[in-house]
Amino acid sequence: MEELITGNGFIEKMRESLWGNMEDEEALRRGLITDLDRLHGEKAIRRSQAARIAHHTLLYRGEPDEADWSAARGLKDLYSCSTCVNHIAQVFAKGIMEEQTKGLFGVDECITCSQAQETIRRIADKSFRRVPKRSDVPEKVRFLQEGEAQRMLGEDRRILLVDVRSRKDYAQGHRQGSVNVPLKDLALNPRMICADTQAVIFLYCARGYQSALAAGLLVDAGYKNVSVIPGLQEAEGEYGGIS
Repeated sequence: MEELITGNGFIEKMRESLWGNMEDEEALRRGLITDLDRLHGEKAIRRSQAARIAHHTLLYRGEPDEADWSAARGLKDLYSCSTCVNHIAQVFAKGIMEEQTKGLFGVDECITCSQAQETIRRIADKSFRRVPKRSDVPEKVRFLQEGEAQRMLGEDRRILLVDVRSRKDYAQGHRQGSVNVPLKDLALNPRMICADTQAVIFLYCARGYQSALAAGLLVDAGYKNVSVIPGLQEAEGEYGGIS
């Protein structure tokens, strides 16, 4: 059996290869690690923990997040940890960490020394990454143009308009009349959106990627009338109902 790497060992490899031998206090300040990482550093590091550190390392190195991380949609354990969703989705969609077994990222499994080394190599050099194919959105999801979405919203006040961005983003501006159900919360329980699976639901985010993922979750959960409408950045300059 291949040797597992501890949290301290993983952090040390990151420090040497990607952080410029940064001290722990500086790594803490920059959000690359947490106090819990240091507290449990002697234990084998779990894949979800490694994904978080890898993701923050990418951001530290100036690599922006992937707007379209639909490739991670097929991971059955993607939403098992609500705080890990974006970390796992990003490192998976970028081809830095692969699924452990078919359809499973292996959130609670530990990584080996060779897997840690490969993760670091892929962060440093994009040519080594194995980027997965994007996931298709279910055919039952409708994609509406801005004008059609506005018309339908004006004609039917029963339409449930849902913003699936984070609460922070929602607070900074959103479509009038919308409610906020963040994607990571929706993923834990799609039925939280409403009890009526026949309800007409319009979803939006910033650029349409998160709302497409949310739509897939709702269709899979049995909702029959799900539509994705242009995100705020897509509709900028066309839609006046943003508050």
